[in-house]
Amino acid sequence: MMPKLLSVFLVAIASRILLCLYAEYHDANFEVKYTDVDYHVFTDGAEHAVNGGSPYDRDTYRYTPLVAYIMTPNILYHPICGKILLCLADVLAGWLIYTMVSFDKARRGTNAELAAMVWLLNPFTLAISSRGSFEPIQCCLVHLSLFLALKRSYLLCGLAWGFSVHMKMYTVIYGLAFYIWANKYSSASGLKDMIMPNAARLRFGLGALLGFGVPTAYFYWLFGHQFLHETFLYHLTREDIQHNFSPIFYPLRLLTENPTENSEMMKRVLSIALTVLQMILVVRCAFRYAAYHLPFALFVQTCCFVLFNKVATSQYFTWYLCLLPLILHRLPFRMLAWVFIFLAWIGAQLLWLVQAYYYEFEQRDNLLNVFVAGVIYLLSHSALLYVITSRFDVKASLEVRKKRK
Repeated sequence: MMPKLLSVFLVAIASRILLCLYAEYHDANFEVKYTDVDYHVFTDGAEHAVNGGSPYDRDTYRYTPLVAYIMTPNILYHPICGKILLCLADVLAGWLIYTMVSFDKARRGTNAELAAMVWLLNPFTLAISSRGSFEPIQCCLVHLSLFLALKRSYLLCGLAWGFSVHMKMYTVIYGLAFYIWANKYSSASGLKDMIMPNAARLRFGLGALLGFGVPTAYFYWLFGHQFLHETFLYHLTREDIQHNFSPIFYPLRLLTENPTENSEMMKRVLSIALTVLQMILVVRCAFRYAAYHLPFALFVQTCCFVLFNKVATSQYFTWYLCLLPLILHRLPFRMLAWVFIFLAWIGAQLLWLVQAYYYEFEQRDNLLNVFVAGVIYLLSHSALLYVITSRFDVKASLEVRKKRK
């Protein structure tokens, strides 16, 4: 590792640890806490596990028991231990980004160091990991799956991806893209090439079955139906009418608070319609991009999934931001264009956050404003995604894959 890059990694580690220490001070002295509320849920679940109970004894614990087990050092040693682990995972994700971009020689001047810096020194990712969100570990699993796919280790790729689905179910949307990528041809010349099984795809499928099935079967044996419900089924049937970036919360809330004989049916139709739209976009993106550039396919799939999900919080943005450094060198934007994209991306979020702050902390009756801000967020981010996909260099990606074959 070059001295300059090593210094970047050291700064990344030090800045995250300092933020973890600051969080201890902030939480003790300010009303609005720095630490994510989910971190306390993880820690409480770990306490139940350490005391011989079930993590699900903690109300609202809706994760695999592995999350609680990973957080047991919070109980055995110090509550900051879990955050340190999450920060190290965040830095490991940066190393995987550097390694994968180094593979990609489609363009001269590909800057793997810059790609790593975009992740490691990003204020958003710094905050997410130091607040105690579990996303850094999930990002690591996604990056590991990608790394193994690019190295053509399809059995191990399937294991890593299947395990990531067990840890957090949203990554199931990547299965089709990984399957298409495992293609013996230089490019997918038609639908048949994309869907016909081959040895690589069978290895991937076997790995995925083991990676997801083994831990899932084990925890079902330990905790029974409660594990399945809290970890998986709850998220499939979840109906969250609290304010969030997704504007659909507002019509669902109105239908819940002002029930009529058709309210339940309308809520169901809205939810199903949004889910169908998500799946159509996710599948379309897999067929459109996965055969040419797998990281880009996963990035676009994730953007579509987050944009049109019934619930969207700031943590969800990490799901696609962790993939962005892998595709930057394929997007021929000038610096001014990137500045505009960043300002548009962050501006829509800030507009929503201001309205949400007024509602939650100043008790203003402005839910309609939150809804409007959510619509602006949805439209602006959809437009940005369209701009990015329209500039993606498919031909360069195809040429690289031909050379690899």
